[in-house]
Amino acid sequence: TFIAGRSRLSQSPGPSEFAEIADGRNSATLTNASWRFVASPSFVVTQRVGIATNEFSNANLASVDLGHGTGRDVTWRTDVVAKPWSAIMLEGGGQVQRQERQVLERQLLNANFDANVLQTYDQSAVLSSAYGQARWSPGRIAMTGGGRVDHWSLTDQTMASPWAQAEAPLGTSFKLRAGAGVYQQ
Repeated sequence: TFIAGRSRLSQSPGPSEFAEIADGRNSATLTNASWRFVASPSFVVTQRVGIATNEFSNANLASVDLGHGTGRDVTWRTDVVAKPWSAIMLEGGGQVQRQERQVLERQLLNANFDANVLQTYDQSAVLSSAYGQARWSPGRIAMTGGGRVDHWSLTDQTMASPWAQAEAPLGTSFKLRAGAGVYQQ
């Protein structure tokens, strides 16, 4: 799949509105592909890769740069589903995403175009995560337990998110579900 787009803001601020955007431009692309390997009805592996890009620029009526930047993401993900026994389903996977951002944003202070830099950075980081869960369905009830671990290289932070869920039918039309977990991003 490939998606691309552009947008433009073109407006005419008054002469005293020197800090307002007169020309804002943005362009973005998103490309992704996936493929699936079905070894058997009880074992499936899915792979995905995605690439996203973004570029923007903002200028005032005098074409003074108010901000510009670019961003690129590359993501790879894999998911595995296995059903080794009729009452047990195992799921797991992982993802690695590299993000790059270069941004400059300025605030004009007066008509002489003196400016404060609001933010500027040129950073890249990797977000990696892995998850796994097991679902046990011995009959009409089902119980699931699992967890996810994320690591963010920009902050060198690792977080874990465990969870559990149970479900049971209430008659023929309803299910009662209960779950608990620690969900972090």
